[in-house]
Amino acid sequence: MVELATVTLPNGVTMEHAIAGEGPRIAIFIHGYGDSWYSHNGMLQALPSGWRAYAPSLRGHGESSKPREGYTVRDHADDVIAFMAAKGIGKAVIIGHSMGSFIAQDIAVRRPDLVSHLVLIASATTSDNEVVMALKAGVADLTDPMPRQFSHDFQSGTCVNPMGPGMTLERVVDESAKIPADVWKREADALIDYRPANHAGADLARIAAPTLVIWGVHDGIFFRDEQDRLVKSIPGARLTVHETSGHAVNWEFPEWTMREVARFVG
Repeated sequence: MVELATVTLPNGVTMEHAIAGEGPRIAIFIHGYGDSWYSHNGMLQALPSGWRAYAPSLRGHGESSKPREGYTVRDHADDVIAFMAAKGIGKAVIIGHSMGSFIAQDIAVRRPDLVSHLVLIASATTSDNEVVMALKAGVADLTDPMPRQFSHDFQSGTCVNPMGPGMTLERVVDESAKIPADVWKREADALIDYRPANHAGADLARIAAPTLVIWGVHDGIFFRDEQDRLVKSIPGARLTVHETSGHAVNWEFPEWTMREVARFVG
């Protein structure tokens, strides 16, 4: 069963979050651009015995606070770190999808003490590519209220298969529509600007946690060469490929994705 709760961080941000499972293995799920905690609902439903998972909605998303500032990758990472402290979580499996994978990278580089294992789903070494640049141009003129058709087109465009168990496109779009237009714009800029090496001299080579990279062959945002570069950049990282998935393998095949994560963590 997945339960929803809220917690207010010391910086005043209130974070909606889902909680699932019971056990000693703690996991933090971090969602992607335009999403919320629901991005991981399918995986939460497939959580193995002995796992307890938390899936926050980042600031600006879902029912979390929507301040005007604080939408860089570093800002989101700091919120997740503060969330873990508020929940009394000392170390966890950190699982990030898309934008969430960059947030997870930043946490793993700066706070290795918090990361037992790192899982990067639909990730890369940078989002500064033609696809994300086109996205930035596409959100530049958006105004509130967000057009539902935009949210539908954006989200459905990341999948090449129907949604898997625990996921529906309608609910994904509902969650996406809660995000203010300004957040879409700020985060598109932040994604393009993010470089691990730009943060206090850190880079991916400093990640100490065992790392699993999960990628779908039909990902239309981050391609195979980026996966190879990412795996090469993180010491000991392993790549697992889904041959029929798109960018949102955790939506299309949540049970398979959760099994791969559990097998990796052991």
